[in-house]
Amino acid sequence: MRKDGERRSDTRFVMPEMLLPEVVAKYPATRKVFDKHGLRGCGGPTGPREPVAWFARLHNVPSTATFGRTQRGNP
Repeated sequence: MRKDGERRSDTRFVMPEMLLPEVVAKYPATRKVFDKHGLRGCGGPTGPREPVAWFARLHNVPSTATFGRTQRGNP
């Protein structure tokens, strides 16, 4: 249990330069977000080896929208 003023040690961030397989492996719930935006099985179970920012650009997804949803794991 956290004490007042104690920071959470497992801060979850998806950064634009992170590779899709890295993100999906670390945060499996993000797969639904990427599928919603066009991944849908491409590149195997963890997606192609490309940065999140490149995926967002190719699929016309504003990166801030993608990153916000992936942070929460919401499609």
